[in-house]
Amino acid sequence: MDYKYEAVNNDGQVLKGQLSARSEAELLQLLREQDLVPVAVHAVSAGASTSFRRAPVKAASHDDKTLVIRELATLLGAGVPLAEAIESTGNAHQGSAVGHAFGLVYGQLRGGAALSSALRDAGLSFPEYLYQLVEAGELTGKLAQALHSAADQMDYEQKVRQEMRRLSLPIEKRDAQHNAANREELLQSSGATKVPCLKITEANGQTRWLQD
Repeated sequence: MDYKYEAVNNDGQVLKGQLSARSEAELLQLLREQDLVPVAVHAVSAGASTSFRRAPVKAASHDDKTLVIRELATLLGAGVPLAEAIESTGNAHQGSAVGHAFGLVYGQLRGGAALSSALRDAGLSFPEYLYQLVEAGELTGKLAQALHSAADQMDYEQKVRQEMRRLSLPIEKRDAQHNAANREELLQSSGATKVPCLKITEANGQTRWLQD
């Protein structure tokens, strides 16, 4: 059976090619023996088009992203080296959007990139504070703690959203991650950019900001 593949090399470059193997498992082993990290494979039928097409992958949910950050933090906290922890986490989620993204992260790390930068480029759209916490963790040597803090905050955000839906509360939501004006208002009024943060306008027109 012929397979088209997409893999990341030691320099963090994404390579595409075609190999023959008896099974997908054998193909993955062949790629790893060449120091390539597989991120997508596609079986090629006889006479099929030679163009590469990645099988559609379901987008990662908020829970998926929180889980993988928690898993990574746990591995690092147990003393597993960063590159090994990233590779192990990616393999555990193989065939998913998370697995594909962590394959790319692993390739970038092997190419010399920082984890915060590699996560930004992975396509999972984490909250902005996660990248900031990871960058701080890299600088202070407390990466596992930073990742646990990010996962805790992501869990809290999800619980707030679920409670708002359950109670059908008519709360206006504002994006403080991508909207600079909203982020500046949050910083000036509450003293931090931590979210979620509830802006309460009283009957007399006064406002107060309530964080967790």
